[in-house]
Amino acid sequence: MAMTLTQVTHALRQLEDELPHLIEDNPVDADFWPAFSGQAKFIEDNAGPDHAELVRSKINCMLGSAGLVPGDNEGEHCVD
Repeated sequence: MAMTLTQVTHALRQLEDELPHLIEDNPVDADFWPAFSGQAKFIEDNAGPDHAELVRSKINCMLGSAGLVPGDNEGEHCVD
């Protein structure tokens, strides 16, 4: 069963809060990306099709905000 919007938002907030720690604990890209993508994939897989675009958008925002991918939102909070 897919997560509710409340559950999806909560999981995304947790991932966003954890992101600085993941970066700090995994300073090498080869370590960071598997750690991050494992958590992100869990959310994506359990969000269901109704929330898939929201999840992709928020994850891309998080990565851009952290300066890990190009984006205009560096330093921005992504999940409300």
